[in-house]
Amino acid sequence: MFVTFDVRDRLIARTTLLDPNKKVGELILAWGSPSGHQKLTLGNYVYWQGRYVYVAARDFGPQSNVSFIVFDNRPTNMDPWQGFVNRRK
Repeated sequence: MFVTFDVRDRLIARTTLLDPNKKVGELILAWGSPSGHQKLTLGNYVYWQGRYVYVAARDFGPQSNVSFIVFDNRPTNMDPWQGFVNRRK
């Protein structure tokens, strides 16, 4: 676990949990529908309010293992969540 502390505001700005032993589908069931996503060449970011996960896999689905979870309230640029779509561009 990594914690980033904001000295000026005296608060925890971000917390990162590595290798949480979760699948993205489990988190969708627990946290509800994501607010957005960002597809990269080798993985996907999935966003909810105040948190996001990274899935290091080209093929992306509910059974994909989560590489890390980040709790962070900073705004992020992302595409709207459109479900699990695996298509080559």
